[in-house]
Amino acid sequence: MRSYSLLAPMCCALELGRQLAVTVGGEAEGCKVRGDGAGRGAEDLDEGVFEMTGDDLRALDEARRRREEQLSGFRTKKMREAEKEALLSKFVRCPVRVVFADQTWLQADFLCCETLADVYAFVRSKLDSPSRAFVLLLTPPPTRLSDTRAMLIKYSQLLPAARLQFAW
Repeated sequence: MRSYSLLAPMCCALELGRQLAVTVGGEAEGCKVRGDGAGRGAEDLDEGVFEMTGDDLRALDEARRRREEQLSGFRTKKMREAEKEALLSKFVRCPVRVVFADQTWLQADFLCCETLADVYAFVRSKLDSPSRAFVLLLTPPPTRLSDTRAMLIKYSQLLPAARLQFAW
């Protein structure tokens, strides 16, 4: 028996442009299903696609050089931080799915520049009793996410997507 209930889910989703999905009891009614992925076959392509150009060779050589530098293992802290920041800058949105005890889940997209407090506020706004204390856990292993304005989603180990457990 569920001791909580979700309010109308679309009110905040329309305001912030979140792609919101809600399922009840594990049924994926709110899921978006993409196509079967069938695309153009190789027989539809030009023969020029399979020929190597000078630009292709330069790009392959540059990729090989970067891979060798990464495997060498000798990078300064500043270089490692720059690589991490470059990787994180590729992400703009982060889909966050909050799973309740009865396998009902609530999913919404958050910008990477939003904070964990924004995630908590969003979940709190969807509960019947928003004043009751709750925690969000990142698993595995169960790690409590703090309800803080200081931590951006970008730096909170939620990228590229997160599945959080809800607990009272």
